[in-house]
Amino acid sequence: MKSLNKMRLMGRLASSPEIKILNNVKFITFSLTTTGHYHCSHTGERVEYTDFHKIVCYAGIANFVYKAIKRGNKVLVNGTMRTIIETDSNGNTHYVKKVIADSVQVVGNNLVTDQRVIFYDANGFYVCKNEAEASRYEQEVEDGLREPFKFKINMEKEKRRTLEEVLKDPLELGF
Repeated sequence: MKSLNKMRLMGRLASSPEIKILNNVKFITFSLTTTGHYHCSHTGERVEYTDFHKIVCYAGIANFVYKAIKRGNKVLVNGTMRTIIETDSNGNTHYVKKVIADSVQVVGNNLVTDQRVIFYDANGFYVCKNEAEASRYEQEVEDGLREPFKFKINMEKEKRRTLEEVLKDPLELGF
């Protein structure tokens, strides 16, 4: 059995995330660049280098990455280094190292947050694009212009969940 190589990488996306499908499994891939330096033992000069890493994301991580991260964003990736055997169109076999992401976090001010607020109950839902629109909705409920919903969900607090996942079963989320 192969040992799993856990790793943590911090770098910038060299490419925008791409959707791929293999054997009916949908996933996201992107390239991550990391930089470093060393001092040359012969000259004493500082030498900088850049490495490129292929990152693969599945399920909820893939949804988050595809919607919230773009080329140039700085991210922290926790994952497992795997050697994957690929065959090209000429039938040649290649051994490619890829990181299967366990988590991806945006570092710095590049985070694209989902600011929607959802009002929800068994009768349906109403989606507000941000907190200001949610405040207007609540004022209209208070003024008797709208029917109130029982649950209020701030998507910004749900971070890695898609709107569809949240609306699927709000009771599972504690609402």
